[in-house]
Amino acid sequence: MRYYISVDGGGTKINAVLFDDNLRLLGYGRGEGVNTLFNTYEQVERAVKTCIEETMSSYKGVTIEKAYISTLGPKKLFAQTLEAVSTVKEVMMISEETMILLSGIQQKNGLVAMAGTGSRTSWVVNEETLCLIGGWGGLLGDQGSGFDIGRNGLAAAAKAYEGWGPETVLCAMIRDEWKLDDYREVISHIYTAPSYYFLIASVARIVSNAACSGDKVAISIFREAGRDMAFQAISLAKRLSISNGIPIVISGGAWKGCKVMFDNFCSTLKREYPQASIHVPLFEPVMGGIIRNIYETGKMLDTKMLAELQERFSQFIYGKQWESVDKPLPSLS
Repeated sequence: MRYYISVDGGGTKINAVLFDDNLRLLGYGRGEGVNTLFNTYEQVERAVKTCIEETMSSYKGVTIEKAYISTLGPKKLFAQTLEAVSTVKEVMMISEETMILLSGIQQKNGLVAMAGTGSRTSWVVNEETLCLIGGWGGLLGDQGSGFDIGRNGLAAAAKAYEGWGPETVLCAMIRDEWKLDDYREVISHIYTAPSYYFLIASVARIVSNAACSGDKVAISIFREAGRDMAFQAISLAKRLSISNGIPIVISGGAWKGCKVMFDNFCSTLKREYPQASIHVPLFEPVMGGIIRNIYETGKMLDTKMLAELQERFSQFIYGKQWESVDKPLPSLS
């Protein structure tokens, strides 16, 4: 039996999956975010160690044939930490965009509209990211991201609280979530937090709950996020003179908050590119290493195998609350 591991590390969390040559799930681990822009190196080390310990808890000492690693953290850290408990024969570093394409639509070419804690839109050809728009971080941009949605939710609640903005349930929901006596206590709650960046991004979940309850202000925030992500995609496509029928895949937790974000993304984008093929990903990015392994080992990734993967790795299906009308693309050549 041969063992493999697939890793996806981002600003919010790091995930790893241990699997064998029969494509069976053997172990899974998770840790906190590994982006050193927002976490200290020591925090990142702890997150990686926790993830590996959970993943390898029943398989310490086995030889890993290949580790497929995508991370925003220090590039060699995961492999070096893994080698403390197992022999690793080969390491393949994979870009975040490539992991998304492989896991999401089982392709190596396409446009990736990423809206997680941060946001950016990238054009990928043969697993190489040729151009991107966005990725400026919360202080300079990241429109459409979880941080942007959370920040806009906080601002809308402040306007409603002071009486110069439309009424919204966000004010009460944020106050209750953070156990505040008065909404103005939000100021000290945020600015004294160890990481106000992630605290603000966490408000996206509250905005999502408000939108699902029918709050018009919260819905408009998600509608604006979808429009902003579409503007990024349109700008990138025009810059590169990309053809009308390119595959476009969304990725990241912000998209899951409210379907209106995806709907407005599609409608805005298709006004410029009517034939655009827009896809909700099949799997979360950590599955990208498994898809890459399937192609490398010559297995046939057909409809039957995809169904088997969905059954065996069901916890890694992209956790949307709504369905995409698009069908899976053909297998990667």
